[in-house]
Amino acid sequence: MVKVTIDGKQVEVPDKTTVFEAVRGLGNTLPHYCYHPGIGIEGSCRVCQVQVEGPGKMPKRLAISCRTEVAEGMTIWTDSEPAKSARRFVLEFLLKNHPLDCPICDKAGECTLQNFAFDSGQGRSRSMEERRALRKRVDLGEVILFDEERCILCTRCVRFQDAVIQDPQLGVRNRGPDSVVGTIPALQGQGTSTGDTPLHGNYQGCLADVCPVGALTLKKFRFQARAWQLKATPSVCTFCSRGCNTHVETFRGAIKRIRPRFHEKINQYWMCDVGRFAYDDANERSGRLSVPLVRREGGYTETSYEAGLAEAGKLLKSAAGPNLLAIASPFLTNEEGAAFVDFCKHLGATPRFVAPPIGAADEKLYTGDPCPNRRGLTELGIAPATSAEIAALAKDAKAVFLVGEYALDLLDLAPAADGSKASAFLDNPKLPAVICERRHVARPGVAVGLPALNAFEKSGTFTQCDGIQQKIHPSMPVPPGAISDRETIVRVKEAVLSVGHAAKGAH
Repeated sequence: MVKVTIDGKQVEVPDKTTVFEAVRGLGNTLPHYCYHPGIGIEGSCRVCQVQVEGPGKMPKRLAISCRTEVAEGMTIWTDSEPAKSARRFVLEFLLKNHPLDCPICDKAGECTLQNFAFDSGQGRSRSMEERRALRKRVDLGEVILFDEERCILCTRCVRFQDAVIQDPQLGVRNRGPDSVVGTIPALQGQGTSTGDTPLHGNYQGCLADVCPVGALTLKKFRFQARAWQLKATPSVCTFCSRGCNTHVETFRGAIKRIRPRFHEKINQYWMCDVGRFAYDDANERSGRLSVPLVRREGGYTETSYEAGLAEAGKLLKSAAGPNLLAIASPFLTNEEGAAFVDFCKHLGATPRFVAPPIGAADEKLYTGDPCPNRRGLTELGIAPATSAEIAALAKDAKAVFLVGEYALDLLDLAPAADGSKASAFLDNPKLPAVICERRHVARPGVAVGLPALNAFEKSGTFTQCDGIQQKIHPSMPVPPGAISDRETIVRVKEAVLSVGHAAKGAH
């Protein structure tokens, strides 16, 4: 440990700690742009300067805090006039050519350049010269739009691609006042006359996260909402088995953006684009099932939960035993899975969940496994079953109970060799099915349809691929009248048991 004095307060910090980290350890904030804890130290923006005095005869001097390591007996001033003046001058230089885009910039409200300019009182420019004119709305592929005028050359994006993803696609072109960030022209031989090349990969969205000033923006989020309008809910990504920690940001009940939330052991500061942009289906409210539907002559009829559950109970009671095909979605939480196991135990059925083949993973976070809670459900005693296995079991079944979102989608993910889909058993009116899904499934075999929730509407726990159990929290309102999947499973079980008690009472 090393003893240093920061703004008159003596503290002990580990050896090799940077001055920047030592200052942050006290809860103080220093402006910074090029530094990012997940990318590393660059020292190019020069805005984190402090005044330091080393041990012995080392005089007072200004130093960038992110590259200066503490030493025994060092004295550090963050609020001295030389330090504050140096930071103001650097900030003024960075603002010299920065456009006045704050009213229309997606980063407004969470932009560190905006924040530090406000904190230092730099609301006006002393320069009368015209600002440097660069390109706006540069298309860098499917995910990112780039505004060259806003870029302050912190190079976080360049270093993220180099150091984190290890797939260099960005660099700094030209020198001096002509320097601009751009894609590497030689990449795939697709470079245009300006050197721009479409970015590729599963982590392009992280470029918008690391950009401190709104130069790199998400096409999908562009002009969708202001930062201060968003309600951020901490949760977990459910679109692969990694379980990246996230903030789900909503506005007026709809998801506008999903961003990574730091977790040291799972995803650090990052998340893949698969999970980042997989919310359109959740935002689609049309066609959602909010009340039970029961098949009658001429079609389906809306009914109360009591009547719908009673109908489901009669149907499943008549098929109780090994010939009841009970199938769960891998999107069920551990709590819902436990209720499903209990349901199967009481009805003598074998609990199974849909487990399609694991797809191609990348070398960073995405596992390629579409089952977010594969490990949790397996540990509960629910057997994974492929589409082919479920289709074969359906041939001997007397009834089907299928519960959870995306169960049918995943069931049909791998069609048979002859092109037939595994869910074809739902077209058999002689094999009655009770289905708990988000949307109504109008197929000949479906006798009762019960509403289900999506992963953004429920709470509970998932167990990710490495065995870490994590909580998910609801970030969207539940459709009026709908109940949780766990409550649905419990109430269906109670309905089945009540059928048995009613039969005994009749005798």
